[in-house]
Amino acid sequence: MKQQIYLMNFGRKFSKMLNLIYATQTARIMINGEITNTFEIKKGVRQGCPLSPLLFITILETLLDRIRSNKEIKGTKIKTQEYKLQTFADDLVFVIEDPLNTGPILLDEIDKFSKLAGLKINKDKTKMLVKNLTKDKQKNLEDQMGLQIVNTIIHLYI
Repeated sequence: MKQQIYLMNFGRKFSKMLNLIYATQTARIMINGEITNTFEIKKGVRQGCPLSPLLFITILETLLDRIRSNKEIKGTKIKTQEYKLQTFADDLVFVIEDPLNTGPILLDEIDKFSKLAGLKINKDKTKMLVKNLTKDKQKNLEDQMGLQIVNTIIHLYI
């Protein structure tokens, strides 16, 4: 996280402030009425902390930059601009060409990020909407990606 904040030029004061808040987190847990010894929290952000959404999006930007700059992931071109993704908070929509070849590369980038960030895709909530693929190719894509293909997607932002 420190490296990403440095790369995004948030500045020294902001970086120091985050370090003060998150570098020395400790906790105790009550299990069956007994309180554990204090232990150090090494990952994550504080639940309810007003900075948590900002920090999450800042770290997520690492993944998004890698996907945008990966030439093997083919997005949809409109005139001279290539579009690969659309995001809103933790909802991501990827628009890729040649999903049989590009899809596994995209998932590999996401898997690498997930391991570093300690996050995981919810494959039950993740769906694919495809066009111009035969039923055989759709089945192949579902098997390859481990994701379900659907005919429609409803996505509401309020």
